[in-house]
Amino acid sequence: MTFQEDVKSACLGMMCLLQAALVGSAVAYVVFAIIFLVKDYSVCGDASPLWVFVLVTLCAPTFINYLRMQNQSPDSREADHVTPFAAGLLIICELVTGGTLIYGKGHVCENMKHTGLWIISLIMFWSILSAFFIVVVALIGTYLAGQVGSNVGTDTVVNLEDASNKI
Repeated sequence: MTFQEDVKSACLGMMCLLQAALVGSAVAYVVFAIIFLVKDYSVCGDASPLWVFVLVTLCAPTFINYLRMQNQSPDSREADHVTPFAAGLLIICELVTGGTLIYGKGHVCENMKHTGLWIISLIMFWSILSAFFIVVVALIGTYLAGQVGSNVGTDTVVNLEDASNKI
């Protein structure tokens, strides 16, 4: 084997390991969320607002995938504009609701703050918030790169005499 083949196989192995770690953590995330939903259901009465937040946040990706499948035709290459808008709106609603429930005063009973459901709701809120900011920064960067890229290659001639007369 050459050095390049060794590097390629090492990179492939690392990518497989990273993917396995991501899938494993996502499965653990869902499993623990379901365990805490069942275990902490009646801590503050039946279905506290925090319990509903965790349930909705856990089910939201299924709803977004359902929308994507409904708006996508197999033979069309058109861009789907409904799904990203609906997903963004749902994520903003989750952030507002989660932030209000977790950090607002009096929205959650004190007994709930000592449960696994409280911990998983914090993890959900901060992971959604960080993913939201990553997507927003990526969209802004893509837009700005497109603006800069559209100006590259244009032949702009500057007349120095006109510029010096204006000064």
